[in-house]
Amino acid sequence: MVESFYTTEAFGTTVTDMKLSEDDAKALNILNSSIKNIGNRFEVSLLWKPSAVRLPNNRKCAFQRLVSVEKRLLKNKDIAERYTKAIEKYVLDGHARLLASTELEGIEGRVWYLPHHYVINPNKPKKIRVVFDGAAKFEGTSLNDCLLRGPVLLANLVGVLIRSREAPIAVSGDIEAMYNQVRVRSLDQSFQRFLWRRPGSTEAPKTYQMMIQVFGLISSPSSCLYALQHAANNHKKFRYVGGIIAKSFYVDNYIDSFETEELAIETVSQVIKVLADGGFRLNQWVSSSRAVLSSIPASERVHQTMNLDLDDLPVERSLGVLWDCQHDCFKIATRQPRTVRTKREMLAEIAGIFDPLGFLLPITTYAKVLFQQVWKMTRQNLNDPSKREPLQWDEMLPDHMVKKWNLWRMELMHLEDVRVPRCFHDQRFPSSTTRLELHVFCDASEVAFGACCYLRMECEENVDTKFVFAKSRVAPIKSLSIPRLELQAAVLATRITVSVKKELRLPIHSTLFWTDSEVVLKWLKSEHRRYSQFVHHRINEITETSSNEEWRFISGRKNPADDCSRGLRLTKLDNQHRWFTGPPFIQRPVSQ
Repeated sequence: MVESFYTTEAFGTTVTDMKLSEDDAKALNILNSSIKNIGNRFEVSLLWKPSAVRLPNNRKCAFQRLVSVEKRLLKNKDIAERYTKAIEKYVLDGHARLLASTELEGIEGRVWYLPHHYVINPNKPKKIRVVFDGAAKFEGTSLNDCLLRGPVLLANLVGVLIRSREAPIAVSGDIEAMYNQVRVRSLDQSFQRFLWRRPGSTEAPKTYQMMIQVFGLISSPSSCLYALQHAANNHKKFRYVGGIIAKSFYVDNYIDSFETEELAIETVSQVIKVLADGGFRLNQWVSSSRAVLSSIPASERVHQTMNLDLDDLPVERSLGVLWDCQHDCFKIATRQPRTVRTKREMLAEIAGIFDPLGFLLPITTYAKVLFQQVWKMTRQNLNDPSKREPLQWDEMLPDHMVKKWNLWRMELMHLEDVRVPRCFHDQRFPSSTTRLELHVFCDASEVAFGACCYLRMECEENVDTKFVFAKSRVAPIKSLSIPRLELQAAVLATRITVSVKKELRLPIHSTLFWTDSEVVLKWLKSEHRRYSQFVHHRINEITETSSNEEWRFISGRKNPADDCSRGLRLTKLDNQHRWFTGPPFIQRPVSQ
């Protein structure tokens, strides 16, 4: 994780598609050959590794874990009751069954007991999730050790969020308990046994068997997403929905945007129908349009009792981003970091900030630079006073670093005032007559480098710009010269541009790159290119995805990428800051 802050080779963006690994190919073959429709849902095999499956009976270990969970539950009556209801609901819904005494012995080597526990999402404190521990070891092995993870079938999260901003009418929905809708074939269900009794009971625990994909097995995400995509791709009437599933779903969350309410209503209706035929219920709907919401039964909306004529539309969390449907904007909200005392705690707090599009990069860059300063700190070696060594992970931080962190932490309260428009364009920019351009800025300092991308729209005399995406990296521990860091920023600019163009469905008419480094521009325009290997490789990558004519000079004072290469104090960041709007000169018509 620490290395990802400073790496100069990978920036969290990719320029080539990953090839399917041998294991992923095997998993896909299992899914292809085992999937079948059993009437009201799909069924697939567990994704077994090629070696023969023969597991030891771990019932005793599972019982010990149950006792441990019971002790936790008995300390909180409310959680104990909610956990009990969640377990019993599995049985009531037909997702688990109680085993008869004659079934307990099972086939030797084909029985496994899954320990279980609960987790509670701080963003959804009323919801309790049962987790089955597929990684639990017994005699040196676990169920997850015997399973393939399966291919990554997830859409790109950044792409899903970008496409949700393309058009005026946005919708979002969730699949209800997606894992519960995909059955595990009967032959494999004996590997998903678990023990249960009500907390506080003195009776011997009973043995149950899960019949569905469970949360906690490494193969479950891939298996469920495969079944979801299979349901759409093989629908007899609306096969085009398969493309929507592949592009606009992230795990169990659907979010998309449309040019008209009519198109949104029609698409939502067909997506609901296709998934329902495959056993998936798509509900928890929200939208920026009251007309779209009124076309959806109240029972399927997030707020079932909301008066669409009188009440404000809600603020909902979609893919980790707060969406104010009434004002159709994203609210910047992140968990308030705690006071930190050690290097480990500081890293954990920084890693906990979720910012997929880069709205907060100027703020998080400042925190990462603080962490880098801590990382470089040394103290006297206790065994050899003549030597110095790095601060240990759980060693107390110096007071001046704790004060800097606390000052940054307290400023995060100002985030509640920041709003980012969800939609890229309004009615002034009809798709048929609007010219769309990408303007990508890059910059580096001695502490970090980064790039930010803006969509510029022009129609007649109307011009507007919107923030699209940004990435940054803290400068590596092993120092690089400023020109080389500026070159890294230029590489990052081309990579995020490739990613954005790949994900956008909008027609981009031109792209311009902006840097305040005259050295980088000289390297790019040189015909001889007799450079060091470091420079040569990066110039080659830049010129493979951009032309010299697309690169421009911008003064450092006007460059918005300067904000993510140096970091900003949060008190300076507001809705009209250039970080969100781009520099003023690209907001003027070409005629000016």
